[in-house]
Amino acid sequence: MKTLRYALACSWILCGAAIADTTIIHAGELLTVPGEQPLREQTIVVTDGRITAVVAGYADPAAYDQAAVVDLKNQFVMPGLMDMHVHLQGELGPSNDRDALKM
Repeated sequence: MKTLRYALACSWILCGAAIADTTIIHAGELLTVPGEQPLREQTIVVTDGRITAVVAGYADPAAYDQAAVVDLKNQFVMPGLMDMHVHLQGELGPSNDRDALKM
């Protein structure tokens, strides 16, 4: 019984690792701390939608199992920047949902 539990636990851990969604971002310049100089030639590792590591240099994607690679070697990267500009009531006409939005 103990062996069965161990086998089930191992298979659960391995399955979880196999379905992890990993993205490798190669950034030419990376701003990690506002007000400080950007870092050059960095790799950002994103696993399941979260930044899990920042590595100096361009990491080999083969070191990460089935990782998608985003090549931004000629770009300036600022993680976490989001465009929050939105017009909730921008639509005019018969489909305007102004009253539903208020409620």
